[in-house]
Amino acid sequence: MGGIPTYSFVQGTVLPYVIYAVSFNQVQATGSSNAIAYIATSNGNGDQYFGTSTSSEVLGSTYDIKALGFGRVQAYFGGGTNQVAQLERFSGSDYYHDYGGIIEIRGTGYDNFAIGFSTVIASVLHPDVGNSAGTNPVLEM
Repeated sequence: MGGIPTYSFVQGTVLPYVIYAVSFNQVQATGSSNAIAYIATSNGNGDQYFGTSTSSEVLGSTYDIKALGFGRVQAYFGGGTNQVAQLERFSGSDYYHDYGGIIEIRGTGYDNFAIGFSTVIASVLHPDVGNSAGTNPVLEM
């Protein structure tokens, strides 16, 4: 799956096909654990990327692109101003890494990337799941 504000597409590999959605304000695609979604914000002001263990979304004033159930999502900064990426790990034991311009969160069934965003907010949905008492969540920088 690929999605940018002007068009989105899905393609298959076993039975080769490509389907395009052009000029839609909202697009939603459902994938599987072995599928990859590539999505991007526009060059507009205030666009956002939300990435969780079950879904990812890029959202702007004129578009909304959702990727549901994909095992891997790569979200790219589209060049606008005041754009924010928000990444939510499912549990405190899930992986977070800052590669310098690329932020990754990864856990069971998901692997999300925020690429090129200058502002990234990372949080944990269930901070105590997977952590022993008194330990800190996995955080590498």
